[in-house]
Amino acid sequence: MDQAKRAELNKLYEDVASLYQYVLTEAEMGDTKYHELLDNGLTEETIKEFRLGMAPSKEVLQDYLLNHKHGPRSMLESGLLKQTARGTMNEIFKNEIVIPINNGYGKVMGFTSINEIDKTVSVTKPQYLLFNYYQSLKVLEKQDNRRMYLVSDPLNLIYAKQAGIDSIVAPLIDDLTPSQVRNLEKSNSELILVTDVDLKNTVKRLETLESIAPEIHCSVIDLPGEKTVKEYIKDSGNDSFRAFLEQSENKIRSSKWHLNYLYQTYNLNLSEERKAYMQKTIRVIASEYDLKKRSEYVQILSKQLNEPRDRIQKRVEYLRNSLIKNNLKQKKKREDKEFRNNKIRHDKSFFQQSIKNYLDMQGISYTQQGHYLRLNDHDSLVIDTRITPDRPYESWFWNSRGVGGDLYKFLEVYEQLDKKTAFERLQELTNTTPVLSKEVRKKRYDPNEWLGVEEKTQSINYLVNKRKLDKKLVDDLFSSGLIRQLENNAIFFSWKDENGKEVGGDQQGTWVDHKRYGKRGTFKQIVEGSKEDFGFHFGSPLKVDQDYQLYVFESPIDALSFYQMHHKKLPLTAQYLSLSGAGTKVNTIKNFLERNEENFKILPSEIHICFDQDEGGRRGIKKALTVLNKFQYEGKIRLDHPGRSVKDWNEALQQNNFGHEVKNIDSRPRKEGIKQQNFSRTVGHNL
Repeated sequence: MDQAKRAELNKLYEDVASLYQYVLTEAEMGDTKYHELLDNGLTEETIKEFRLGMAPSKEVLQDYLLNHKHGPRSMLESGLLKQTARGTMNEIFKNEIVIPINNGYGKVMGFTSINEIDKTVSVTKPQYLLFNYYQSLKVLEKQDNRRMYLVSDPLNLIYAKQAGIDSIVAPLIDDLTPSQVRNLEKSNSELILVTDVDLKNTVKRLETLESIAPEIHCSVIDLPGEKTVKEYIKDSGNDSFRAFLEQSENKIRSSKWHLNYLYQTYNLNLSEERKAYMQKTIRVIASEYDLKKRSEYVQILSKQLNEPRDRIQKRVEYLRNSLIKNNLKQKKKREDKEFRNNKIRHDKSFFQQSIKNYLDMQGISYTQQGHYLRLNDHDSLVIDTRITPDRPYESWFWNSRGVGGDLYKFLEVYEQLDKKTAFERLQELTNTTPVLSKEVRKKRYDPNEWLGVEEKTQSINYLVNKRKLDKKLVDDLFSSGLIRQLENNAIFFSWKDENGKEVGGDQQGTWVDHKRYGKRGTFKQIVEGSKEDFGFHFGSPLKVDQDYQLYVFESPIDALSFYQMHHKKLPLTAQYLSLSGAGTKVNTIKNFLERNEENFKILPSEIHICFDQDEGGRRGIKKALTVLNKFQYEGKIRLDHPGRSVKDWNEALQQNNFGHEVKNIDSRPRKEGIKQQNFSRTVGHNL
């Protein structure tokens, strides 16, 4: 089940929990059940703490969920309703007390009935769950003795919790399963089984524990009078129950308890039972973690059966080694699977932490040379500490070996750690592992969240006085809907598709804050939910089979600056496209070409790449050429720049530098004049 569906069901379960709790505690139909709980020893506080509820006998759940905007499909997937052959839906819980099951984050993940132990619905299969497990782990972190109690079912657990036993769990089905045992083993605590009236059930659980977790420290407590937890607390009170559990003399080692049970169960005078007793007893002894106790039990068994001690000892140790070996094998398989799942659940930044911080922490010596760190013990291993949009992490390269990468790869190669250990080292470095708790669902763009305001003075002042754009051009941009001023006084550059529908936009700050935004001084941002591989663009409307040239820029203001300076010399059909980034959004070019080819049956005769003259721009050019090559574009590709003295087109406009050099990348770079043609200077409309 994916994270989105799990979250949807969590919300549905939360709504149902509120309904059931209301029926039990406030509705007239729940009065009888509510007072039965009080008469049986539960307090109002306990009922509220565990959010006990009542599923009414009347069919109300379907209408209730529909009113809370849950569809029939979610209802069926929740397991709370079942579809009949006639197509109607019947409720699973009826006229019974139900208990919500919470996960480690306090969210409702299902329900279980107090009347039928195996009657459970959940986003996770009941055989994997232990009721109150995550809450108990939090309690154990604060305990010195680290004791976890196991009782028969959730209802008895609630009574024990009311008595003050906080680190306590219960299975949601009658049997204890391997998955539940592994969770108990992971708690790293002493496990204490509180026996039920049905001793066979306790034995079954012990056998499961012994076969799967032979190293777990396990004890048993027998309640006097063969009572359940509920019956003991009801008769003797909360304090008496808690005191009985906390008295160490009432505990007995699980192996000893199990051996005593077997001795009383089998008739050793009968050969078949004698043989079965020996097999079962050897298995119990083999699961005992204490060597001294194992030897003691072997001695007792030897006397009981009049069998050689050494022979029994050999069988015990052979079986124990097999149990441990199998347990380790299964544990490794689980860890490998968990490691693979963890890798998937972590974002890339988890593996790309600072290499320099790691070197400093580990005391690995290096020599710093500008942005580079060179290890003293391997001078051909160099770390590059620069962070760029194309490589947003510190990287390393070992020249003599021809390998490199991020910190995770560094731990594997330089520190010679296996994948699992390298992963654990990264967890240690972060203290809190940055897990993606749920799959990120990309937000859909909503133009109503980015509405403009009538006041546009600050935007006009910024564009005209700071950026030196022509006032008439700016007015045309506002009137055509290509830009608008937002409530925060930022300028919004509208992205529109071929049908004129707004699919995203850029936000450009109009105030200067060098401390917060660095050398540039203002913030830039693609607004949330904007359509992927789109950008701000303008030009006269194209027609089918009409020739045009495409000019591509890093930012909307660069595109407008270039247009203001040079559009008189360019064809009227020229199109101007901003990527809102260079190397990171070059696929916008491919998307633009594909959409125009589909709608107007033609590709541009020329593509002019007009990126900034810096390292980012140069990398962007290489990536753009790669995209065009893969697209198999056959027209002319040219590189435009405003001369060597400025970085970008807006800087050229601000300095009144109207230079324009064009380089044809299909031949030797050369300066090329722009053909003079008498075209209009109107901005035109968005494609």
